[in-house]
Amino acid sequence: MITASVGGTVNLALPENPTTGYRWRLTGPLEVVSDEFFPSGTTPGAAGERVFVLRVVRAGRHEVLAELTRPWEARVKDVRTFVVEAS
Repeated sequence: MITASVGGTVNLALPENPTTGYRWRLTGPLEVVSDEFFPSGTTPGAAGERVFVLRVVRAGRHEVLAELTRPWEARVKDVRTFVVEAS
C-alpha cells in the first residue's frame, strides 16, 4: 500500500520495452500528471522504466490498475494493482 496526501503525487516506475509494442496503460481515480520512458542504457531499443506521476485528487482508498498491453491486441501480458491510501 502507498500512502499519500490529497493534492500530493505518487510515482509509479514499471519495467518496459516500448520497441516490443507493449506499453503500460493505467486505469483508476488518480490524475496522470506525467508519463515518461527512461531507457536503461544508450543502446537503441533498450528496455527501461516507464515512470508515471499521479496526483491524488480526493481522500480514501484508491486502486490503480496497470496493464502491459499492445494497443492493437486484446491480450494483456502483465497486470499489476497498486493501492493508494490518501488522507
